[in-house]
Amino acid sequence: RYTTVILLLLLCVCLRVSLAVCVCLAVWVCVYVCVWLFGPKTDQVSVLASLRPVQDILEDIKQGASAAYGAEKLIELQKLLPDKEEVKKLRGFRGDRVGLSEAELFLLHLVDMPSYAERLEAMVVREEFQPRLRSLRFCLRTLTEAAHELLGCGELHTVMRLVLKAGNYMNEVRGWGQVGRCV
Repeated sequence: RYTTVILLLLLCVCLRVSLAVCVCLAVWVCVYVCVWLFGPKTDQVSVLASLRPVQDILEDIKQGASAAYGAEKLIELQKLLPDKEEVKKLRGFRGDRVGLSEAELFLLHLVDMPSYAERLEAMVVREEFQPRLRSLRFCLRTLTEAAHELLGCGELHTVMRLVLKAGNYMNEVRGWGQVGRCV
């Protein structure tokens, strides 16, 4: 965490940027690194949940409506799913839900949803399907065109026949044509 901030400050000094700008950049990097990369899942969920109301996100997951999010955001949300230990804690929560943040409420409602992880996985597959299919079609079209070119290339056939004849000749000269026999 601190290495990034120190490197940023050194870069600012080298570039002769004002101290105020350096401090602002350092604080921004600290917040980003601490909250997003190392922070608890609820902070990360808060960032994703800021796009839409939590109830809408939960309803979209129930319905499998993935178009509003895109594959990248859904994959990020998948990474933030609670593990078995966290699910146990969330399902065992009996406290007052009024004081909880939106992200914590989101996680509580999410674990109550049947097959929430599988639903998210299905949403990711749905969003990634068409782009992957287009990519595969392009690759298959390219391979098919290349195969047709190779099949129709008379010069290649001539070269391949010559290589085959040269190999057969070398086998006959060296006696390798009878390798199967015991000496």
